[in-house]
Amino acid sequence: MIALDAQWMPVPEAPGLLGRWRRSCERAGRQVPLTIGAAPADAAVLAGFRDAGVHRCVVWLDHDADGPDPEEALDRLVRVRDRL
Repeated sequence: MIALDAQWMPVPEAPGLLGRWRRSCERAGRQVPLTIGAAPADAAVLAGFRDAGVHRCVVWLDHDADGPDPEEALDRLVRVRDRL
């Protein structure tokens, strides 16, 4: 991926992902953006990704027909954003 200068969007559970990505970028002498897919809507987790150099996160917004109202889910996400 880095040799191709391509971006990557792994799921957040990939063990050791950020360290391996950073070392590969350093060896290649360039910074290639990293997006985390399906990140939890948790301010502490998102802050950790930010501090580790992740460029963006796609946050999983949990809602379904039997679950919370989508507007409530969005309001929760706004509160998470405000804590960052």
